[in-house]
Amino acid sequence: MEYRKLDRIKLSEKFYEDEVREGFYIPSAIKKAWGAEIQILNELDKVCKQLGIRYFAAWGTFLGAVRHRGYVPWDDDLDICMLRDDYNRFLDEGLKLMPEGFTVYNLETRNSHDQFIANLVNKNRICFEPDHLEKYHGFPYVTSIDIFILDYIARDKTRYEAMKDKARHILAASFGINDGSLKGNKLSRYLNDLEDRYDVIVPTELDDQGIRSYLDIMAEKLFSSFLGEKDEAEEIVQMMPWGLKDIKVMPKYYYEKSVDIPFETGTIPVPQIYDDALRICYGDYMYLHKNASAHGYPFFTKSRTQLQEVLDFDLPEYKVDADKLIKAASSRKKVVSERTPYRENSGETYSDVVRECLTGMEERLHDLNKTGGESSIIDICADVQQLAVDLGMYMEAFKGEGYDIVHELEQLCEDLYELTQIRGDEAESKVFEEFELIKDMTLKRREILFLPFKGDCWGSMKTLYEAFSADRDTDVCVVPIPYYYKDYKKQLFNMQYDTSAYPADLGITPYDDYDYVLRHPDIIVINNPYDDWNEEMSIPPFFYSDKLLQYTDRLVYIPWFKTYDFTRENEREFIN
Repeated sequence: MEYRKLDRIKLSEKFYEDEVREGFYIPSAIKKAWGAEIQILNELDKVCKQLGIRYFAAWGTFLGAVRHRGYVPWDDDLDICMLRDDYNRFLDEGLKLMPEGFTVYNLETRNSHDQFIANLVNKNRICFEPDHLEKYHGFPYVTSIDIFILDYIARDKTRYEAMKDKARHILAASFGINDGSLKGNKLSRYLNDLEDRYDVIVPTELDDQGIRSYLDIMAEKLFSSFLGEKDEAEEIVQMMPWGLKDIKVMPKYYYEKSVDIPFETGTIPVPQIYDDALRICYGDYMYLHKNASAHGYPFFTKSRTQLQEVLDFDLPEYKVDADKLIKAASSRKKVVSERTPYRENSGETYSDVVRECLTGMEERLHDLNKTGGESSIIDICADVQQLAVDLGMYMEAFKGEGYDIVHELEQLCEDLYELTQIRGDEAESKVFEEFELIKDMTLKRREILFLPFKGDCWGSMKTLYEAFSADRDTDVCVVPIPYYYKDYKKQLFNMQYDTSAYPADLGITPYDDYDYVLRHPDIIVINNPYDDWNEEMSIPPFFYSDKLLQYTDRLVYIPWFKTYDFTRENEREFIN
């Protein structure tokens, strides 16, 4: 069989970044699953257009397309629907045109399938082959889109009701086998009653699972029994479960034509009367309900668990290693003599140099009490002045021009000059008071370093930044750091570093101009917590949390995002 080549659709790296929508946090792992599903949808769309087969966004995907212009944030699967005749044509003709590896799971193709929907699957196994990972956006797990089938409702309501009664009785046997309420002689009696009542034959040589599958297929054939009357039909419905419950019935003309509306990075077809159709499905569909669907979340959790069970090593995942962090924090003094990757240093910290200079000034000033000679006073004042000038230049080199302590050092130099000219207790007292002020200001002063990684995430740090900036005893420095995207091989590429994305008046420092060892900030504030664990992106290893703990006394993480409040009962929000 000749299979068509799969063409990988282009999604921007930014599409896969973690994101918050409607207060719901969506990690990149979910975005990867979305990308794989969109890839499948793209292949389906090509075939359907080639054959003139209609399909429409359904359920959560339908709702997301209209309300969110993409996925519902707390949804992880992609749903479409087809009218029964289009679905049959896709099975007969369309599947042959899909790329290699594609298949459809339904009641007739898979024994374990127990739903009255079909799944268009890209591959029947977990696959880490490079070609597969590249095509499916780095997502290795079995991925599918759900196909819901819409059946035609007969205008003859008597025959329609008779079909539903028969289907209900058949499905009651299937459900009874599944939940264990029908077995042994009880099951045999029920099946005999079905055969007598509806003139059907259920193969007795099958096991219970085989009987159940046979009954489900029998019920689905009943659902499609009015396909030959599609032209006369005025209504359609997803027969299981809604048709059997007489709800969510749609006028057929809603689905006679489709309109394409935005969906994530492309478009998706929806019924032409989409507002009315959505109201039949959901009522007030613009009201946000964060209801979970039937399957586990995320859908690939089971596959990941099964994979882990057969591996002799742990799959990579983020785990908080408290011992590792404590060890990194306790060893931070060991790197003081090392060089950072971004700037060479002498092995001393900024605080060490400043304290050493202040100590020298203090010791020399105390010599004033030990001498009475004119030349000695001039020499002492000259030495202290030189230390003050050196210290001021050193501070300006790190803190910038106009640093307030530098102004006080300049005042000290003037007071020292005055002492050499006037002398006396009053002039000497003035020198000592000014020095004590400088000493107090310097020793109280702390430095806070902010390391944002994206300009559009700066808002998460802004409040704390403004509070520290208003504190006269705190020096604040903002150093934006770069981040990289990851390809399907987990290799880094396409560095992102845009300082223009930050407020113009912020006064940022380039990340390779800041000496992390020498300045040894009292507090470092970060807002990228993933280190190397994010599925889509990474910061340079130097800025991983265990490394930064070696250059500060306190590392503070502030989430770059803000979600709505939730509790553990909000399962999907809690998981993410």
